[in-house]
Amino acid sequence: MWRSVLAAFVLFLCVYLYGHPVFDGYRPVPLDRPLQSFHADVNLVARTGKERFRQIDPERAKRQVKDFAQRVGGELSGSGP
Repeated sequence: MWRSVLAAFVLFLCVYLYGHPVFDGYRPVPLDRPLQSFHADVNLVARTGKERFRQIDPERAKRQVKDFAQRVGGELSGSGP
């Protein structure tokens, strides 16, 4: 199982890195645009993910988890809402 995960990660990393502008002259022509766009998409997801994590309000998240736990606890105990 771990070997499969590692192999998938290495394959993803190789494809991602091969889309970097450093490899412009080395990519095959049919794969040039897809690899470049894949590299750009991964960078965009990473950038927006960082921004979203900064926007998380920890107090609001704690309240939501607490409310959810109380609701589930009530349903499990049979008292219901």
